[in-house]
Amino acid sequence: MPLRKKFHLIRIWPNNEGIEQAFCLIMQILKRPYLGHYVHEIRYHGRPNRTGLWQNEVNGQDPRDLTDSELNLLEQGIERAGFTGAERENVLSMAVQKTTSDGLGHRHYYNGLNISLPGIYTAQALAVILIPMAPNLASMAMTQPYSPLSEDPEIFPLKAFLLRANSNPDNLPYLRNLRKVYVMVDQSGDFRCRDDERFYVHIDFLDCFRFFDRLPSITTVSVDALTDDEEHEPTVQPSQSNLAELCITRSNISTPYMALAILSCKVLKRFQYSIGGRIERGEKSLNKKTLAKALLVHKESLEILDVDVHIPHFALPWDEDDNLEEDFLDTHKDTAGQFEEMDENDTYYDFLASIWDNSGTFKEFVALRHLSLGIDLLFYLVKSDSQMSSKMTNTRLVNGLPDNLESLCIRGHQRGRFPTWDKEIDALVAVFNSGSTNLKEIRGVDETIIPSAHVYDEEWDVFWTLDHIGYGVD
Repeated sequence: MPLRKKFHLIRIWPNNEGIEQAFCLIMQILKRPYLGHYVHEIRYHGRPNRTGLWQNEVNGQDPRDLTDSELNLLEQGIERAGFTGAERENVLSMAVQKTTSDGLGHRHYYNGLNISLPGIYTAQALAVILIPMAPNLASMAMTQPYSPLSEDPEIFPLKAFLLRANSNPDNLPYLRNLRKVYVMVDQSGDFRCRDDERFYVHIDFLDCFRFFDRLPSITTVSVDALTDDEEHEPTVQPSQSNLAELCITRSNISTPYMALAILSCKVLKRFQYSIGGRIERGEKSLNKKTLAKALLVHKESLEILDVDVHIPHFALPWDEDDNLEEDFLDTHKDTAGQFEEMDENDTYYDFLASIWDNSGTFKEFVALRHLSLGIDLLFYLVKSDSQMSSKMTNTRLVNGLPDNLESLCIRGHQRGRFPTWDKEIDALVAVFNSGSTNLKEIRGVDETIIPSAHVYDEEWDVFWTLDHIGYGVD
């Protein structure tokens, strides 16, 4: 039991103490490979905020004093990860470094730790040795393993390793049981909010899918405190990902970006999105029509839908004019149905144009079991026409919900504020109480469940950090 607990979770921090601890554990596994079967979770920390060739960064580093036998074990581990020849020697040079100091004065802070680029190289080298020795690895948390300033996959070993594994997963003996990936935000790699945990963070979240989304057992990817970078065009492709659960919480992303994530999945079973926990710099308004069009692609598979967003203009359960939603396509679509003033090479254009003619009603989400929405989005989905536009139909809430729905959470409902809504909800509750529906739970009817909102208070204790989920500095 002590061994199982010791090796169940291995953390790799890019500072001296973290690297020393990880190196000792990895050497034990190399010497006794059965210990690798106890590893079920790995957390790799450290997003590079710049780029630089390893040979130029070493600058007289202090390697460990290892025996020939230990060096041979490390070389075998690196070859197991797919690195041979000069690449193998490069990664070995990274892995054996005893200190993370580069002697050049280059530093950045990660979660309060003063680290350097060589420290990240060493941490990545240890990660690529460890992963192939952990056949039961089921969960991994990682920061973006590369600098946005570098497109060369060979510069950062973890990036090269994961790209290679994800591109040919069927022929690899490792990463076959990985089910969940949590992508950690790292302020230090974002020059717009470096070392400031009050703001949402720009990371290449969708681009990180290419590191794991085609692995045979992968199901879930999660992230917190994310905001999308409007200047960076994602590289995801439609219906290519094995991911079935997308959890983007306490974040602030645009609806087209959200749609790209949804459309990248072959089969989507769970979609969760919420805002809150950070200060927003340029609010990303939720476009209900675009979200609905994207979700229609998965109307036969989606089982859980949870969207927690405070939308200030919810005087009506639907917008009188689609243009009020600043839709990415509608604002550039003329009456003839042609898209204007848009770059047809734009990734967003290709994705959204591909779904814009999708039709269907919310009733057709036949697999949906658990639903949690703000009241405005709920009524929009139920009452929209078959084009999921803002054209209102006479569909009642009690008749417009999917037949197999088991639980419903309504956020933002205040009894007495909108009598029309009260009547619709009361009718649903009456059917629920009669037992003639599959619904087993309804929340938010008499008590008001406040939707999530961005932080506007400057008090530090209200901001979300990795410490809240146990991923911060120990």
